Amino acid sequence: MFRRELSGYWTKPTPFETILANPVHGHIYTLSSDNRLLAYEYREGLVPKNVAGIDHAFFRELSKYLRSNKLAGLLALEVLEDTSSL
Repeated sequence: MFRRELSGYWTKPTPFETILANPVHGHIYTLSSDNRLLAYEYREGLVPKNVAGIDHAFFRELSKYLRSNKLAGLLALEVLEDTSSL
């Protein structure tokens, strides 16, 4: 049975000129071979305000876990919208 409504976001090709004209931010991050979180996908708009307050220790621990469990190429970190004001 198919659902009539689908939740989530759809990816769409976007001309580079359009991207340059508007603010964008990393949306999905993957762990690189040199242990950096790199943006894998982007989203239009500004970075949610509460992202800046995340302790860097969280990202270090996440990177360590992904590497030590051989999940770096399988799992990614997604930045969701700030819905606290909705």
